[in-house]
Amino acid sequence: MSVIDEFGLVKPNKLLVVIVPVSEVALVFRVKYRKVFRLEYPGLPIKKGETLALYGGGEIIVPADGVMPAMSFTFRSRTFPYPGAFDETDMFYIPKEWSDTIFHVHHHIKPAWIRVEIQIPPDNLQIAFQRDKISGGVDMPFGFKRGHIEVVHLPDVKIGFRFGNDTSVTVLTGDLMIIGEYNVELVLDPEVVFDAIVGKAPAYVYTYPTYKTGEYVLSKIKEVYGFEGFPIYPEYKKSEAINKYKEIISKIKR
Repeated sequence: MSVIDEFGLVKPNKLLVVIVPVSEVALVFRVKYRKVFRLEYPGLPIKKGETLALYGGGEIIVPADGVMPAMSFTFRSRTFPYPGAFDETDMFYIPKEWSDTIFHVHHHIKPAWIRVEIQIPPDNLQIAFQRDKISGGVDMPFGFKRGHIEVVHLPDVKIGFRFGNDTSVTVLTGDLMIIGEYNVELVLDPEVVFDAIVGKAPAYVYTYPTYKTGEYVLSKIKEVYGFEGFPIYPEYKKSEAINKYKEIISKIKR
């Protein structure tokens, strides 16, 4: 039986594994309960009168809110403002005191050809080819998705978005968001943690796109949860992993 529903959100009482690949660590959560929202966000966070970069070089002025001119992209990261949110400039920011809260969001960008990438933290390039030799992103030939992107928001971790319209058509944009607001508990059973990370226990695995540097995310994880995550071990090193996890768990202040 799948641990996610038809919207791609983790079901109640199922496990969610969050991996920070460059640092080779993971967190394991149990979703205790959740709220699910469907939000039609009225246009990407692009404002009339601001300047966007052009793929062919140069700049262009945005003619109206949420409109992406032809062959344009956002050079700097964006967040999604929302009135009344904890941080009104970023509706998905979670304060570090809310350690039992996670947002899991599927963004369905309109039109579906729009390029999208996420940066953690904002304005920090994370996608690279040949180790760190060639960077990627919406302004490069690789390092982006089109139309849909999935994001898991942990407390106090700032995440930015960049967008690109590499067509000859000026478009009015939008974003259908499927939002899971999870109430979670951190799993601190060494056996369950190991089995979830290596895939022996049913769990949904989300990998942060942090392939160049993970220090920012690790620092936030430590502030919120009291440790930097569980090191990832191969399945054949189970005994070593369990001993390490017990050591880590014994030092966490609960």
